[in-house]
Amino acid sequence: VMKWRDPPPPVAVGEARSRLQALNAIDADGRVTTHGEAIARLPLPPALAHMLVQAAARGQGMLAAHVAVLLGERGLGGGSDDLEARLRGWARDGSGRAQSARRLAQRWARAIGARESSMAFEAERSSGGCFA
Repeated sequence: VMKWRDPPPPVAVGEARSRLQALNAIDADGRVTTHGEAIARLPLPPALAHMLVQAAARGQGMLAAHVAVLLGERGLGGGSDDLEARLRGWARDGSGRAQSARRLAQRWARAIGARESSMAFEAERSSGGCFA
């Protein structure tokens, strides 16, 4: 067990443990679960990493990767609170920022072993179809 140089407040540690348990990242004894190991491999906050891993298991990893990018990039795809509208806006955006964000989503999708093809996602996205 590693010692903290400057320990966080006990309340913060308790809250972090509760959140990680809710995500099934740690068990009741605080041990990292297999799912916790999977989410720890992603360079994302635990809740977003959890979303990606769970979505990949359901064949929706590419969509989840795109949603994760949108949640982390203010203004990408527009200013709406509607994720579907932002996905459509992002699909029409040919800027360097939008292209970089698409590459990031593809890297995250590969990292979780997303099996669905990016081409299928792109076709659905450009047709204006439902993303849910």
